[in-house]
Amino acid sequence: MHITAGHHHVLIDLERLPEMDQRIPRDANHVRLDEGEMEVLLALPPGEHSVQFLLGDEEHEPFEPTLIAKKIGITLE
Repeated sequence: MHITAGHHHVLIDLERLPEMDQRIPRDANHVRLDEGEMEVLLALPPGEHSVQFLLGDEEHEPFEPTLIAKKIGITLE
């Protein structure tokens, strides 16, 4: 297996994961940390949310095998 440079994608409030054989989108529910960020501030409204991290390569495609964290549930008041 050849590993290339990668970065995290923060998946927010997704009901299903993005396609693992396609580029990970960039939108309000798919936040890319592709500029060397060590943290990100998410402006989420009060209520129930989920956050998950997916490692993508330099082309924003998931690694094979997929490197993904367990989904975290949070409640904001």
